[in-house]
Amino acid sequence: MSYKQKRLDEAIKFFGLNDYKSVIYNNKRYQFMYHYQGKKYVLVGDGNEIISVVEMPLIDIASIKPYVWTIDEEKIKKLKELNKYNLKPTDIKKAKLINSDKIKEKPFWRNDGINAWCLSGGVSHGLYRGYNSDYWIGFYDDGKIDYHLNCMEDMCNYKITEFFNINDIEYEADELLQVKYLEALNWLIDEKIIEIGE
Repeated sequence: MSYKQKRLDEAIKFFGLNDYKSVIYNNKRYQFMYHYQGKKYVLVGDGNEIISVVEMPLIDIASIKPYVWTIDEEKIKKLKELNKYNLKPTDIKKAKLINSDKIKEKPFWRNDGINAWCLSGGVSHGLYRGYNSDYWIGFYDDGKIDYHLNCMEDMCNYKITEFFNINDIEYEADELLQVKYLEALNWLIDEKIIEIGE
C-alpha cells in the first residue's frame, strides 16, 4: 500500500466514513462505498451519481456528515399508515392474478429459467451494481405466486410476519425495504393486477 493510499485510508476512517453507510454531502444524501463499479472510495447517489472521495480535498471530505437514522414507536405508527389494505408480507402468496397481460409489460421482467414474470426493487447500493436489500415477486406460468425479501446482496433473507414490527427493524435498510415492498403490493392491488384472497 502506498503512503498516499495509507493516509487516505486513515483520513476516511478519521472522518467516520463506513462502507454501505448513508451520508450527507452538499445537502444531498449518498451512500459511501469502498468499492463500487470498479471505483474505490466513492459516494453513490440514489440516481447512481458517483462522486470520487479520492479526488476531494480533505476539507470537502471533512464536510461529509453521517446520516443519522432512528426508529421509534411514533415512526412505526406513521409507517403502519402506509398499509392501506392491512396486508402481511406473506399475503402475496395467496393473491390471485387478475390481469395476466399487465405483468408482461414494464416494470415486470421475464425469467425464463424459472418460467416466471417478475417484479423487483430495492434499497441501498450493493457492491455488484445491484441492491444491498431487495424484494422479488414472481408470477409463475403455472399460476403460483411467490416472493423473497433479501439482504446482504441476496446472501440472506428477511423472515418477517408483519409490516413494521419495531423488533424486525434494526437498520434503516430494514425499514426502507419494507416500505418499497409494501408500495409494490399496494400498486399491484391499485392497478387491479392482483387481488388478495382469503
